[in-house]
Parts: sequence; structure tokens; C-alpha cells
Amino acid sequence: METKRLAQLSKLVQQSAVEASQSLSRWLERDVRVSVDSLEQVDLESATGLVGPADETVCACCMRIAGSIQGHLMLSFDDASGFAIRDALIAGQASLGSPSDTAWDELATSAVLETANIVGCAFLNSLSEHMPRRTDSLAEDASNQACIPSPPIFVRDFAASIMEFVLLDQIDEIHSVLMAKTHFSIEGTPVTWQLLLLPDKQCLNAIAESLG
Repeated sequence: METKRLAQLSKLVQQSAVEASQSLSRWLERDVRVSVDSLEQVDLESATGLVGPADETVCACCMRIAGSIQGHLMLSFDDASGFAIRDALIAGQASLGSPSDTAWDELATSAVLETANIVGCAFLNSLSEHMPRRTDSLAEDASNQACIPSPPIFVRDFAASIMEFVLLDQIDEIHSVLMAKTHFSIEGTPVTWQLLLLPDKQCLNAIAESLG
């Protein structure tokens, strides 16, 4: 994607991060900030290392996206940050450094899945709203003007394995992906969550055309 169009899309992604911040703040009843670190088109090898070292175990909530933007959205985080979300929701504690329990039980999994669903839907709804309308043949279908995420799936595995899982259906089609990398803070305290947007090849072409 050309630099100018990438810069245009970056502004839209930043606006969507603001919407996600507001939704997440209401959900956790705390001041949460989602900031965009970068929006880059990177090769697949580099992409697999963005969630962490290849041999490091991380967690992720992954969503497939259909509609005006197609591909995947992924919220990745370490164990401690996931448990902090559970504690903030269940016990009203922001125990970012000392979780009350360190087991990925049903309660913890449900907490991070619902969090991913809320922040992901807010982010995608805003991005879809601010995107120029598609001009390709799919634009005739009104349903393709919205971003429709699937229910998130919780995965805990090595970082490289998670990225391979997310990009499995694109490996044979593309050599690079567009990745929006973000970071989060709760009441000013940074937490190790990352929101990664990975449009597929067809969607990249449609985005470039609409921004043109």
C-alpha cells in the first residue's frame, strides 16, 4: 500500500482506538486508553514476531472479520494482564501486578473473551463508519458496508503458533500483511495488551482503492 494511503488509514485506525477506549472504560469502570503505536505493512516473518518471542507463551482472543473489512482482529496479552482483567471485573480490583489467582479457569477466560468482544466491536464499528464506502462489486450489498466480527476464540500458545493459526488461511495468498499495533493503559498504568488488525489480501486492495 502506498505511503499516502497508509497514512490516511492510520488516522482512521487512531480514531477507532479512541472509540475502543471509551467502550473499554465503561466496561471496566476505569479510565482505559487504547493508543495506536504503528500501522505498518510487514512481511509474514516479521508479523509472527509482533506478539512476542516465538518460543514465549502468550494469550490471545482471535476474531474473524467479515464485511467492509475482512481478515482478523486479535487481542493478545500475557497471563498477568489477563488475570488483572478478571480481577477488575469480578472483585473490582486493578491488581495489575498481583493477581488473586493464576489459573485460566472459566471465569478468567470468560472475562478476557467478553473484553475482547467489547473492544473489538467498538474498534471495528468505528473503523467501518469512518472508512470511505467501497466501490467494488461487493458494495452493492449493504451488509458488506459493516464490519462483522465472529465471536472471539481464546488461545494460549507460543507466540509464533498463534500467529500461524490466525494467518493460516492467508499463508498461500500473501507475502505481507497490514498490522495495526496498539498498546493499552488502565488509569495510567501500562498493561501488556496488543490489538492487532490483520486485513486479508482482497481487503487490502479494496481499502487502497477506497482511500484513493
